[in-house]
Amino acid sequence: MGTKSTQDFSKGQPVSRRQFGMTTSVAVLGTGLVGLALMEQPGKELTTTGQTVLVGDPASPISAFYVRPTTGTHPGVVTWRKGDVMTEAERAEARDLSAKGYAVLVLDRHTGDALSAANDTHQAMWWLRHQQQVSKKAAIGTPEWARLRLEPVTRV
Repeated sequence: MGTKSTQDFSKGQPVSRRQFGMTTSVAVLGTGLVGLALMEQPGKELTTTGQTVLVGDPASPISAFYVRPTTGTHPGVVTWRKGDVMTEAERAEARDLSAKGYAVLVLDRHTGDALSAANDTHQAMWWLRHQQQVSKKAAIGTPEWARLRLEPVTRV
């Protein structure tokens, strides 16, 4: 059984933008809160290493840039390129976030419909979760989630 949205998904019915947005937001927020509770913030810049990788279905893999600190395990971050092609500025942004203690996967997606975006995100999270350098205790979140964790909290 299941909810109407999961029944529609299993039947191959299109997922609305609202359904996709709500599902993705809840998943990222939920995993982000767990990561906040479990991980301590690194205090210094870390040495990183990056490479281009293929993730997802072998029949139609997604190209991505993966950058991580060279030692230890870290929370994961999944993001997408912003324009038509991945730029060096986006790679530098990923390296900067990685130097602060995150394993970052920047997807170079070319399709635009909500169902394939949800599928690509799920496959990217699965791939990232199965990397040795990604903490199994921490969440996988967005760059915004990671930056919020790095800023000191001011209590009023």
